This record gives sequence, C-alpha cells and structure tokens, in this order.
Amino acid sequence: MRPSPIALIGTAFRLLESSNAYTAAAATIGNSFHSSSDHFSARSIRRSSSILSSARQSSSETEINTIPDATAAFVNGIPPMDDIVGVIFDMDGTLIKPCIDFADMRSRVYAIADADSNLKHKPEEERRGDILELYQFLSDEGKALAKAVFDDIEAKAMRDMELMDSVGDICHFLDDKGIKRAILTKNVEKSVIGMQEMMRNEHSIKEFFPCVNRETKGGDGDESSDTLPSKPSPDAILHICKVWGCSPADVIMVGDSAADDIAAAHRAGCGGRVLLQLNGESVDNDAGGGDAVTDAERAERIPSLTVSNLSELLSIMQSSSK
Repeated sequence: MRPSPIALIGTAFRLLESSNAYTAAAATIGNSFHSSSDHFSARSIRRSSSILSSARQSSSETEINTIPDATAAFVNGIPPMDDIVGVIFDMDGTLIKPCIDFADMRSRVYAIADADSNLKHKPEEERRGDILELYQFLSDEGKALAKAVFDDIEAKAMRDMELMDSVGDICHFLDDKGIKRAILTKNVEKSVIGMQEMMRNEHSIKEFFPCVNRETKGGDGDESSDTLPSKPSPDAILHICKVWGCSPADVIMVGDSAADDIAAAHRAGCGGRVLLQLNGESVDNDAGGGDAVTDAERAERIPSLTVSNLSELLSIMQSSSK
C-alpha cells in the first residue's frame, strides 16, 4: 500500500529530529498543513519538498540520504498540473533530438587543456571535468581555441536540428492550461533562436519565456551582471522562478541529463523532476561532469519521474489534470 502524504511528511520529521539544520524547515512545513490530518493540499506537499531540499544543502551527506522525497506522494511522479505554474525544458535531447557529439567535444577541449599554458603543468584531474567549467581556467589563447570547438560542433548540430516528436502537442497542452514554458540549456542563444523559429514554422508554437542559455546574464540582465552558472547549479532555475514570480515547488523541470537537469532541479526544490530517456535508452550527453561519487550526488540525480518520450509525458500530464 502506498503511504499517505501525511505519513511521508511525518516520517521525515522523525528522521530530522536530531538535525539542527532541519529545525526551522520542520516548523515551516508544519505551518503549511491544517490542524486536521485529513486536510492537506498538493501545493503544501510540494512546498514541503522544496523546504526540505533547501535544508539538505546545509546538512551532512548521511542526513541527505535518510530524507524521503515528498514528491513520492504523487501517484504519477509529478504534482497535479492544475497546481503547476510553469514547466522548464532542457533543449538538446529534450525538445530536439540528440545531435551534439559530446564525446568529440570533450576530446578536443581536453586536448586544448593539455597544451594550455595555464593548465599543462597541472595534474590530469585538473585538466578534465565539465568542459564549460574547464573553459574558465584556460588562457586567453586556450579560450579562443575552445570556443572554436564549441562553435564548430554547435554549428553542425544546428544544421542537423530536428524537433522531438510530440513537442507541438505538449506545448499546446501547456498553453491551453495557461502554464508557462521556459528553456534552460547549456547551448548558445543562436541555437535557441533557431529552434524557436523551427517550432513556429512547424507547429505554430509561441516562444518560450524566459530562455536561459550559457550566455544569459543574471540579475537585471545588463552587462554588469554575471553570467548565470550552468547546470547543475540551481541558480538558473531560481532565476526563471523569479521572473515568473513563483516558488520552485510550483515548477516541473524536464531534461535528459540526471547529472545536470535532475540535480539542478533537486537543488532548487522543483515540484517535479522529469528525466527523458529517449526510447528508454541512455545517450552520451555528458559535458564532462563525470559520474556521481558521493551518496549525496547519487541522491540528487534521482528523478521523480522517468519517461521515454514527450508523448508519454503528455499523457501523464493530461491524467494529472482535472
């Protein structure tokens, strides 16, 4: 028998009693429920999950792994769509079919790092890892070479761009329900613009807003603002929620990377974390972040729902609507 949402939250409280990091979280969650255990809302459960997720960031790894995920209370792995403010989509491998050769990109950027004046004397582990993070430590010459690699591979990806099946159906469904749509990608603005144009031409899809790419500024978006950190940092999700004027608990994140999309959604406290594995298969979408090493890293990569295509996700969203 599936435990009730109240039972799950109660279990969380008991597990958290010995942790100072969760004292305020427990009190806040308690205030979100009515005095009667027979009355609670999906929004309360989602906000409880968001609060617990934030508290996790300041707790120990052991404590992270003992906390039940409040999204387990939802039969379909996502909150009821009538309570959702917006859905954030990854781009490559989610809205468009996989077309970036990540293995080639990693190989070429690592070769640049191995010869770079800033990094060639460093241990090999410091010349590996997420290529967008590695880029920041390259010399000016190395950055120019790496950018040429990014431009070359992304230009080819734009030529080969093909929309995912059912992308029009799921976007129109969300629009009809008044649910906002955003994009969060490590790709560049030019590619996002090209995809949106393809969507307009093929499916009459209105633009996503906001569209956050690896060049997007935080703050007020002016030149003095810093570029938003890439996934799995939660900053971009929090930025989108600020633009929308909502809590991350009222948002669903959809992406094809557990290491990037799901981890970012987990850290931000999203109400739903959907992993899209095209046709049930894993593809190479690794920018170089590597495998999860700690229990905490493995835990934050667990989705609340896994689907094999957008059509399956649409069906689940429809069944979660009144």
